[in-house]
Amino acid sequence: PITRAQLVAGDWTVRAGANMFKREWFPIVPTVPAGLPAIRFWDLASTAPAPGKRPDWTVGLRLEGSPSGRYYVSSVRRFQSSPQGVEKIVRQTAELDGHSVAIYMEQEPGSAGVTVIDYYTRKVLAGYFFEGVRSTGSKVERAAPCSSQAEAGNISLVGGNWVGDFLDEIEGFPSGEFDDQVDGLSGAFGAMKDPHYAEIFMPEYMRNEPNTGIESAVF
Repeated sequence: PITRAQLVAGDWTVRAGANMFKREWFPIVPTVPAGLPAIRFWDLASTAPAPGKRPDWTVGLRLEGSPSGRYYVSSVRRFQSSPQGVEKIVRQTAELDGHSVAIYMEQEPGSAGVTVIDYYTRKVLAGYFFEGVRSTGSKVERAAPCSSQAEAGNISLVGGNWVGDFLDEIEGFPSGEFDDQVDGLSGAFGAMKDPHYAEIFMPEYMRNEPNTGIESAVF
């Protein structure tokens, strides 16, 4: 696991016992306060499970942020499927979330990543706010802001059957076998700082609220 964190997550400083999250940092709440802007961030994998294979998971994590600087993970879609199966679930999830939820997706490097984002824009998520995001830095670097917020008790989880798997994975990061849900959380957290998202989805009073960590995208 330590070698995996070094090679895959790009963190050559990781040591045994140096995981970035603790499960007790995440309060469990029954619901999200009404009216908060939301993002669904997708980290795609397109390999169906098969004997002898343990492919990565496709994860769509929904994050909502409040003007007080509190964040709520309200839903996680986590599954393994073929490219066609992934497309159908991503589209269905958008329909269930509704047009008030912004959709972001990690864009893989190179022309293949551009092609995937273009296809999802035109074919899968036409009619929804959707943007691809190019990742920068290592997985550990991208997760660091979330780790700080979680340790401060600012990231709550809405109770659901996904919570156990989420806590198991995030507590093991970056030395665990999988990190797709961590990528979803750090991706959604970063997307909330997108000025385009703020201008469209965040009420004026939230963009000007001095206590939230979101307004830095606007000012």
